[in-house]
Amino acid sequence: MVCTAMCKGGATLVALDEITGRLKWAYGPMVASTPEEANMRFEASPAGGPMTVYASYILDNIEGATHTDTEYGIMAFDSSTGRVKWRRAVCSLRPGQFAAGFATSRRNKIRSFLSPPLYAQGTLYYNSNAGAVAALDALSGQIKWAVRYPYYDAVHDSTRGFGSLDMWEGNSSRHMRPQFWYNQRPLLAGESLYVLPLNAPTLLSIDRRTGKVQWSAGKPCDGSSWLLGVIPSGELALATSAR
Repeated sequence: MVCTAMCKGGATLVALDEITGRLKWAYGPMVASTPEEANMRFEASPAGGPMTVYASYILDNIEGATHTDTEYGIMAFDSSTGRVKWRRAVCSLRPGQFAAGFATSRRNKIRSFLSPPLYAQGTLYYNSNAGAVAALDALSGQIKWAVRYPYYDAVHDSTRGFGSLDMWEGNSSRHMRPQFWYNQRPLLAGESLYVLPLNAPTLLSIDRRTGKVQWSAGKPCDGSSWLLGVIPSGELALATSAR
């Protein structure tokens, strides 16, 4: 079976037969049975566990032109049937107070980002990209620990532009500043969990058992960076798109 996100009527989580490609089950806007399910988005790869698929979700609570808030969390599905085992909200964001005459008219007023969760040894590690990182019990969905982190001002205000696009000299490629981290799972190495929030310029090293932030570091360059892992010398290796 192949589990992935599919955009049809909205970003939906689907399970496909590995041999035939036929749909086995789906959850989200494509097959929504409730208004809440229709407002959910699954835009990142899920994680696999014992007979279970874990997926990070975004729920935009919108009615008409009113955007109340956006919820970020994890859902666990039975891998064979798609039955929801549990759902756990980790954090939420509310739209800012927009000045009249300046804000762009948008129904969804919150800019959101999704990263895949990580399953390891009965624990699910989740980076919300909305100001919180959490560890959850894979069987029950109970939160073991959660930690907040600072992020770019105004990055979640979708009624306004964020950052800038520049032209590289002698190259037609467009380069955004500030450039985000790549959208990747948290990296577990020993007792340390390394997290790269898309909405922040820092890399976080977190104790995987307690949630204590051991250290944080800024991006080494202006480009978009991907954390490869720990090399034998004990240093972290990153790949980057910058020159």
